[in-house]
Amino acid sequence: MIITFVTLGFRPFRTSGFDISGERLVKALLEAGHSVRVIAGKHGEFAEEITHPNLHIHRLNVGRTDWIGFAYQSAKAVADLGSSDVVHYWDISFAYTYRGGYVASLHHSFRQRCTSLKGYFRRRPFRWIGQYLYYFCARYLLEIPASRRARGLLAVSETSQNEYVQYYKLRAECIHLVRHGFDLGFFKPIEQDTLLQFRKRIGIAESDQVVLFSGFITPRKGLEYLAQAMVEISPLPKLLIIGKWRNEAYRREVYSYLAPIRDQVIETGFVPDEMMPAYYSLADVYVSPSLMEGFGLPLGEALACGTPVVAFNAGAVAEVVGPGGILVPPRDVKGLANAVSYLLQNPDIRHSMAEKGREHIAREFSVSKMLEATLEAYERFLGVKSNSGSNGG
Repeated sequence: MIITFVTLGFRPFRTSGFDISGERLVKALLEAGHSVRVIAGKHGEFAEEITHPNLHIHRLNVGRTDWIGFAYQSAKAVADLGSSDVVHYWDISFAYTYRGGYVASLHHSFRQRCTSLKGYFRRRPFRWIGQYLYYFCARYLLEIPASRRARGLLAVSETSQNEYVQYYKLRAECIHLVRHGFDLGFFKPIEQDTLLQFRKRIGIAESDQVVLFSGFITPRKGLEYLAQAMVEISPLPKLLIIGKWRNEAYRREVYSYLAPIRDQVIETGFVPDEMMPAYYSLADVYVSPSLMEGFGLPLGEALACGTPVVAFNAGAVAEVVGPGGILVPPRDVKGLANAVSYLLQNPDIRHSMAEKGREHIAREFSVSKMLEATLEAYERFLGVKSNSGSNGG
């Protein structure tokens, strides 16, 4: 099978977390014997980091118009590549100018993004006007038309599926559930001896308890709520922040709350994928104060590495976390602090929850299930039958 896969970010150029999940799906398709032509964005020139005999990457320059301009260019790029068995847009909004047959993935809607950020922008009324207009236009001019033209849609969670049925009036039978999958051979607990050496290398004592956050940091990730909760957590842990900040003003706001415990904060910036299992494994608790998640990759990755989760119950978080963590209402700073404190003070409960969480990820979110559901969607919506094991042409 020949698949044309359109995604804004593809390693080494990434713009958000779902770029990473797209890379994992492409890898699974390649390993199943299919040919994949990836259309992705770029800034400047760089060497490709992902290579495979059946992988062909076509890069488009991403300018000031960001994903909107990329999506506009991608329609021509798809046509220029010629016929393929499947055209798969990794985000429904990228398909707004394409008029051929395609399927597209649903992560989180512009309605959800707008709703989750109301509190943040309420403190900035003039910025909120512009942001609201952006979300309104993106939803009604791009997202809704593209979703209605698609041959079929692939939702990464039940929450995303329900969102588009309820608020976008799409028929449930037009949406196929394709949850993300995790490679448990890669995301797994690291041995203690190795972790002790790793702790020494990054300056965290063996006796220090660690709370971890990882992700592309935007106001939607709600890091200011974790910052406020940190001063109330007992015993006081180290806070390890991994990821790239999109907004320096937002970073300053978060650190204003962390000022009383600034010496407890360790910020790493970007961390190579290969190092993430070690970071997840050294943490005692992974915390997600996100105000909206279409899925939440770091939640599953932390659980796969044997680390329990405390998170705001927003979007698909409950679906991913299952029995592997404690959920509290969004923006509940006190509840967040209490839940983290409870796990830090009770190692037996923490370890039991971690074991159940890893079992949950293994059972519900395997790579094989993700691949199988994706191929089912291709056949259901496009009539393309998979012959896994062949090179697909």
